[in-house]
Amino acid sequence: MSTRLPASETRTCRKCGEDFATSWSRWTCWPCRSVGGYNMCSDCGGRKSSRSVRCQICATGGPQSPVSEMSASALAWTAGLIEAEGTFTNSTSSSVLRVVMTDLDVLERLERITGVGSIRSVASRQPHHKQAYSWTVKRRMHLEPLAQALWPLMGERRRVQMSSCKTLKQIAWPEVAAPPAELLGPAAAWVAGVLEGDGSFGLSRRHGGRIDLVLTERDVVGRVHALTGGDLYQLEPRVKTWQPTTRLVIRGRLRLRQILRPLLPWLLHRRATRAWMIYKWACSSGWPTECRPTSP
Repeated sequence: MSTRLPASETRTCRKCGEDFATSWSRWTCWPCRSVGGYNMCSDCGGRKSSRSVRCQICATGGPQSPVSEMSASALAWTAGLIEAEGTFTNSTSSSVLRVVMTDLDVLERLERITGVGSIRSVASRQPHHKQAYSWTVKRRMHLEPLAQALWPLMGERRRVQMSSCKTLKQIAWPEVAAPPAELLGPAAAWVAGVLEGDGSFGLSRRHGGRIDLVLTERDVVGRVHALTGGDLYQLEPRVKTWQPTTRLVIRGRLRLRQILRPLLPWLLHRRATRAWMIYKWACSSGWPTECRPTSP
C-alpha cells in the first residue's frame, strides 16, 4: 500500500517512462494504473478489481445466465408474479428488482426458478403485521438477461420502470408479442403468477366460490379477463391521492371449474388450499363435506 509523501514529487513512470507529479509513494502514473496497468484484466483487457489478476467474467468462465434455461411456462409465471408484486427501481449505485411478500414459499420458488437473487426478511412496520420477505436482484449480470426475457410479458407500467433503470438503458428490448387467447400452457402460468401476487380465493354460502383480482394496472386486469372471463368493475379511490383500481370477479361453477384446472399446478400452499376447495365445490352440485364453510 502506498503512503503519502511529505511533499509532492516528480517521478518517472516505470512503465511508460513519462514524468508525473504525485503525492504518494508510487512509481506508475495514473494512465498506466487505470488503463494499461493494475486495473486491466490479464486475459481480456477489461476492467477488474485492483486486488485481482483477472476480471470476474474471466475468473468464473463468463456470466452464468440461468434465465436462458427457464421454460416458457416458468418464465410466464415469473412475469405474472413480478407484474403483481414486483418493482424495478434505481438505487445509488445500481438498479434493483424487488418482490416483497409474506409468502416465503412463493419467493423460494421464484429464486429456484430464476436461479438469481437473494431472499431476506423485512422488518414489520407494526407489531400485528405478518412477517414479510423480499427477493432482490441487484447484480447487473443477472438483472439484464432476466429483464430482457421478461420484457415481452410485462404490462405498460412495468416496462416504463424497466426502461428507466440506469443499469438497463443499453438493452435492445425485444418486440412485445400479442397476448394469447386461450388459458393454456404459459398463459395459465402467467395468470397463476398474477393471482399468486394479488389474487384472492373465497368460498362462502352467500356467494359460493369466487376469485377476485384488484389492480391499478387496467391493462393487466384486461389481459387476465380476456383469458378467464368474469365481471369487471371500476373502483374509485377512497383517498384522493390514490389511483383508481380495476376489479375482476370470476364466479360460477362452470367457469371456475374450467379456470382452476390449469391454474392449480402453479399455485402454492396458501392459495392452492383455497383454490382446491373452490374447485371441489365447482365440481359438485352442492356442498362437499370438506368444502363446507365454517361460518353460517
